[in-house]
Amino acid sequence: MTPAEFVETIKLHERFVRGLLGGKRADLRGRDLSGLKLRNINLEDSLLNGANLTRCDVSGANFRSARMSGACFDHAQSTGADFRTADLRGARFRSGKLERSKFGGADLRPLRDPDSGDVQRCEFVSAVLDGADLQKAKLPLADFRSASMIGADLRKAGASGARFYGVEASRADLSGCELEKADLTGVVLRQATLKRANLRSANLPRASLAGVDAAEATLDNANLEEADLSQGCFHNASLVSANLQQVNAEDADLSGCNLSGAQCQSGNFNRSDLGGANMADADFTKARLEGVNFQGASLASAILPPAVRYLLEKDGGIEVELDLEKILGEHLRWIESNGGEGHRAMLTAADLGGCDLKGACLNGADLRHARLCGADLSHALLVLADLAEADLSQANLKHADLSGADLRGANLDRALLAAAQLDPVELLSAAGRRTGRHWPTNLSGASLKGTDFSQTDFSTAVVANTTLPQKG
Repeated sequence: MTPAEFVETIKLHERFVRGLLGGKRADLRGRDLSGLKLRNINLEDSLLNGANLTRCDVSGANFRSARMSGACFDHAQSTGADFRTADLRGARFRSGKLERSKFGGADLRPLRDPDSGDVQRCEFVSAVLDGADLQKAKLPLADFRSASMIGADLRKAGASGARFYGVEASRADLSGCELEKADLTGVVLRQATLKRANLRSANLPRASLAGVDAAEATLDNANLEEADLSQGCFHNASLVSANLQQVNAEDADLSGCNLSGAQCQSGNFNRSDLGGANMADADFTKARLEGVNFQGASLASAILPPAVRYLLEKDGGIEVELDLEKILGEHLRWIESNGGEGHRAMLTAADLGGCDLKGACLNGADLRHARLCGADLSHALLVLADLAEADLSQANLKHADLSGADLRGANLDRALLAAAQLDPVELLSAAGRRTGRHWPTNLSGASLKGTDFSQTDFSTAVVANTTLPQKG
C-alpha cells in the first residue's frame, strides 16, 4: 500500500464512520504500518487483524470496536488511545506506552490458531499502563509481566490466569476483578483496591499489599507467602486454606475474615484486628501476635503459640476450643517422623479437666499451666512432657510413663500416681547416638497432698522443696 493509497483509505473510512455516502470501512488486515505517525487517527470499527503497528505513534487514536486480533503494537506510543470494545485477541503491546488508554469492554482473550491449535496470549510485557481504563475488559491469561499499571482501573475485569509478575500497580482499582489462579508474584499493589475481587488460588508470594482495601475479597487457597499486608483491610475477606507463612500483617484489619485452615506460621500479625474472624484449624505456629484483637474470634482447634494461648485464656478470659483428636493425631505424626511431619501438641494453659486421655501419647508435649484436674491419664505416655505448674489434682496417672517429665510446681494433690514410671531418660545426640547423659523426672516444688503413689519409685526423681506424703 502506497502512502497515497493509505491516505485515501483513511478518508473513505472517515465517511464510513460518519455514515456518509461513498464511505468505506478501512481494511488494513495484515498491513505493515510500523513506524507511522498516526496521532488522533480515527480507525473506529476498522479491520486491523494481524496488522503491524510496531513503534507507531497512535496517541489519542480511536480504535473503538475495531477488529484487531493478532495486531502488534510493540514499542508503540498509544497514550490516550481508545480501544474500547475492540477485538484485541492475541494482540501484542510489549513495551508500549499506554498511559490513560481506554480498554473498557475490550476482548483481550488468547487467540487460537485454527490450523496449528497454538494459543497466543495478549501481551503487555513491560508496557506502561498508568491510569489506563480496563473496566470489564476480557483479560484471561493476558501477560502483564513487569508492566507499570499505577492507578489503572480494572474494575470487574476478567483476568483469570493472567500474569502480573513484578507489576507495579499502586493505587490501582481492581474491585470485583476476576483474578482466579492469576500469577501476581512480587506485584506491588500498595494502596490499591481489591474489594470483592476473586483471587481464589492466585499466586502472590512477596507481593506488596500494604494499605490495600481487600474487604470481602476471596483469597481461598491463595499463596501469600512473605507478602506485605501491613495496614491492609481484609474485613470479611475469605482466606480459607490460604498460605500466609511469613507474611507481614502488622496493623492489618482481618476482622470477620475466614482464616479456617490457613497456614500462618512465622507471620507477623502484631496489632492486627482478628475480631470475629474464623480461625478454625489455622496454624499460627511461631507467629507474632502481640497486641492482636481476638474478641469474638472463633479459635476452634487453631494452633497458637503457647504464650498467646496462655494469655488468651488466663488474662483475656477467651476460651480456646480444642480439637483434641486432631491435636493428638498431629502430635503422634510429629513423634513418629522425628519432627518432620505433624505438629507438637502445644497445650499451654489448656482446659483439659476431666478429659479421657487414657493411653494417650503425649511424649514431649507442652502442657505447662494446663488444667488436668480429674483427667484420666492412666497408661498415658508423658515422657519428657512439660507439665510445669499444671493442675493434676485428682487426676488418674496410674501406670502413666512420666520418665523425664517436668512437673515443677505441679499440683498433684489427691492424684492417683500408683505404679507410675518416674525414670530418668537417656539423652541422644542430634545423630541419634547415646550420650550417657540422663534427664530425670523433676518434681521440684510440686504439691502431693493425699497423692496415691503406691508402687511408684521416686528414688531417681528430683524432689527438691517437695514434701512427699508418708506411705501408709
